Amino acid sequence: MGYHLIVNPVAGRGRGKKLESTICKVVETGLGKVEVYRTESPGHAQQIAIKLRQKNSIVIAAGGDGTINEIV
Repeated sequence: MGYHLIVNPVAGRGRGKKLESTICKVVETGLGKVEVYRTESPGHAQQIAIKLRQKNSIVIAAGGDGTINEIV
């Protein structure tokens, strides 16, 4: 099991990319090492989440409604 952050870098007019390092620091301080995945296209967050589900991972999402919808 591990912690995985799925980031949509274009969410919030690009704020997702800017907040990535801050989110990583907070997660690592509270939980430990986190692996980051950046979405590249619509549907990509879902593909990443499906692969991570098979590994019994904890997934943290950073994006907008679309990103969250794909992961859930």
